[in-house]
Amino acid sequence: MKRIFLMRHSIPEKRDMPNEQIPLSEEGKALALSKSNVLSNVDRCFSSPYRRAVETAELIVDHPFIVEELHERTIGDAKEAEEGKYQYMVTDYPGTIGLRFNFINGGTSGLMSNVKIRKAISYSIDREEMIDAVYERYNPAYSYVAPAITFNGSSYRSQVGEVIEDEYNEYVGDPDKIVALFQEGLDELGVETPIEDITLTYLTSGSTTEVQAEREYIQQSLEETLGLTVELSVAGDNSLFIADRNEGNYDFFLGGWYSDYNDPLDFLYTNYTDAYGMSFGGYSNTDYDALADQLVGETDMDKRLDIYKQMEQILLLDDCAFAPIYYATKQVLLQNWVKDYRTSSFGASAEFIWTYIDGKNQ
Repeated sequence: MKRIFLMRHSIPEKRDMPNEQIPLSEEGKALALSKSNVLSNVDRCFSSPYRRAVETAELIVDHPFIVEELHERTIGDAKEAEEGKYQYMVTDYPGTIGLRFNFINGGTSGLMSNVKIRKAISYSIDREEMIDAVYERYNPAYSYVAPAITFNGSSYRSQVGEVIEDEYNEYVGDPDKIVALFQEGLDELGVETPIEDITLTYLTSGSTTEVQAEREYIQQSLEETLGLTVELSVAGDNSLFIADRNEGNYDFFLGGWYSDYNDPLDFLYTNYTDAYGMSFGGYSNTDYDALADQLVGETDMDKRLDIYKQMEQILLLDDCAFAPIYYATKQVLLQNWVKDYRTSSFGASAEFIWTYIDGKNQ
C-alpha cells in the first residue's frame, strides 16, 4: 500500500525580500536534516518552487521534483478571494498574545524587576513585521484587552484607544534609542555588566514550524536590536514548561489570554494578585488590585470604563508587566454561494441559523 507524506517547509530566515526567495535559517536546515530518516525510503518527493521548500526537500531526499503548480497559498487563499473566486472573512477573536515577564525572582538574569528593561525588550519586537514573517494572520497588539471585546454595546478598544501604541512608535525601529532605554534600566539596578555580556532566558515549548519560527524571530529581534544573547530554554513538554515557569527559571515567555466571556474584566482580572499566580509571571500591584476591588458592585458604566482604562494603563505603561504582540483573528473561506454566514467569538464558533445557499448551480 502506497503512503503519501505531506510536509511543510522548515524555518525560514527573517529577510526583507520577495516571499518566494526567502531561504531556510540555520535552525531550519538543522530541523530539516533531523527529519531525513523519516522520509529516507520515499519513491519520489515533490516540492513547490519556493526557495525554502526546495531547500527543505533537498536536505531530506536526493533530487526532489520541483512542481510549479505546487505554489504556496496564504491562509484562506486571500488572493483568490480578491479575484472573486471565494469569500474570505477575517473577524476579530477575543485573544491577545505577548511576552510575560518574571516577577517571581527578577528572572535568571536578575534584570526583569526593572520596567525600562522590560520596555526595551518589548519595543525590540516589530509587531507588524513579526506578524508578516511568522504568522501571516492576526493583528498587531498595543493593549491587553482584545478588540473583539465589547463594553456597554460597542467596542471597548474604540472607546479607550490603544494603550502603548504612541510610546511603542517612539522606539520601534530605533535600536540606539532602545539600547539607551535598556542601559538606563541597568544603571537604575546598579548593574555594570556590558550589554553584550548579558544573557536573557526565553522559556518556550512546542515543536511546530510556526512555534519554532516564532521563538527564532523573537530571539533574533532582541539579539540584533539590543546586542545581547537570548538563550532558548525549550521545555520538552507542557509539564516541564510549567515546572520551569513555576520555579522562575526564565526571564520571559510567550503567553496571553483568550476570553471566556464578553467583558474587559475577564482579561484584566487575570493580573489580579494570585488570581492565576505563576501562569502570569507572578505579577502583583496593590494599586491595580485596588482598582479591581472598586468594580465589585459598581453599576455605573462610565465609572467601570474609567477603572478598566486605569488598570490597563498600570499593567502596560506604568509596569510593562505584559508586552502585547498580536490580537487573535478568525479566518474563514467560503464558497460564493454561501450567504449570511456568521461567526461567533463566544460559544459556538459559527452560527448557521441565518445562513442560506443561493446560486450554487450557476
